[in-house]
Amino acid sequence: MTDLVFHHLLQILKLEKPHVISTLALKTLCNYFYFKEGADLMVKFQKKIFNLVEQAVRSCENLHALVSMLYMNYAVAVYKHLLVSMGAYCLSLQKIVQIIKNPHSMFKLFVTIETMCIRHTSAYLTFKSLNLYSTLVTCKEYELDYKGNTIFKKLLKRFKP
Repeated sequence: MTDLVFHHLLQILKLEKPHVISTLALKTLCNYFYFKEGADLMVKFQKKIFNLVEQAVRSCENLHALVSMLYMNYAVAVYKHLLVSMGAYCLSLQKIVQIIKNPHSMFKLFVTIETMCIRHTSAYLTFKSLNLYSTLVTCKEYELDYKGNTIFKKLLKRFKP
């Protein structure tokens, strides 16, 4: 049953014009991390999920907060030693940073990146090889609050070539 529901949620994210149902589908996927079978499915289909989320978030700003939560949940999965593909995760997260403009969501993404880099050398090296600095520089124009600006400056310093 869980597999069937899971795959149906992924189909909903494929809709060309996401709406309320897409928001609910993404929220449900975020909640999958709260039980073992769900987290296992999220890890098993991570690349497909990353691709679908990258497409969906481009057409629906309402998904921005949930997308940042999804990537935080994947960071927690890494912390719990689940087999998240660091390359796919970092590449997708970098793409999401280029798309999302909401200051609160940006703050969550920056915290996620900083946490991953502190806890996992492989995440830091992957982000460095992807030239995350050039992506971060494009975020300078966004209106971040004090906390967001503080973490943003830390990231710029960390990844400066």
